[in-house]
Amino acid sequence: MPGTAWTPRAPTTPWSQLAAATGYYDQSHMTTDFRALMGVPPRAYFTDRLPARAPCGARLG
Repeated sequence: MPGTAWTPRAPTTPWSQLAAATGYYDQSHMTTDFRALMGVPPRAYFTDRLPARAPCGARLG
């Protein structure tokens, strides 16, 4: 991921501007990385539209 800086202006700053400020070429690349990391696109994450929780299925021990 290009940038890791976060800004408190996120709720009012356009996604394209956030992408540029954090080192992404464009909004599409930022959204792709965000979705890969978080499992949902940024707008769904920040508006609490998350999928139902499910166990990961990992076996310990």
